[in-house]
Amino acid sequence: MADPSRQAQSVMDTTGLALAGIYAQALLEIAPDNADAERVAAELAAIASLADGADGLRGLLAPGILTEASQSQLVARIFAGRVSPEVEAFLAVLVRKGRGNLLVSIAAAFRKRLNRRQGKVEVAVTTAVELTGEQRQNLSAVISAVLGAEPLLEVRVDKDILGGLVVRVGDDVFDASLAAELNRMKRRLAGPAAA
Repeated sequence: MADPSRQAQSVMDTTGLALAGIYAQALLEIAPDNADAERVAAELAAIASLADGADGLRGLLAPGILTEASQSQLVARIFAGRVSPEVEAFLAVLVRKGRGNLLVSIAAAFRKRLNRRQGKVEVAVTTAVELTGEQRQNLSAVISAVLGAEPLLEVRVDKDILGGLVVRVGDDVFDASLAAELNRMKRRLAGPAAA
């Protein structure tokens, strides 16, 4: 029977997200070399993808389903010799602390922290049409000059923006789309009564 003190985290649990960040930072600190950290990030991403895609694994890593001892044996059986010693030890700590359910969040937080350490920033770009290779390079160069960091572009197409583009960096949104400009013009034409 599972230990009742090891309770499952809620999906909306902000404490769980904060803990994921703490675990990710601790793991990043034991991988000071960027090449080692990239290997750890790849292993975490693969395991998180496996856990995210296989309901059974995610459930088995969550507290309350199995005892800590059973989870530890499961992790050892699945990952021993298949991942680096650092990641295997890290997974053992997560299970021992009843935090296996944070694995997907930890993998994402680890990647973000590693990107930041390497001077990279994730940038989401939405365009009305697919960008050519040259357009991507030009956009990347402009964003790099503005941010002073290497942008990791994630480009998606949304015909509803009509033209132009929308760039999101963290919580900042730069909307240079035709749809946004038309909405601004519509509000100006409607005058102060519409505002």
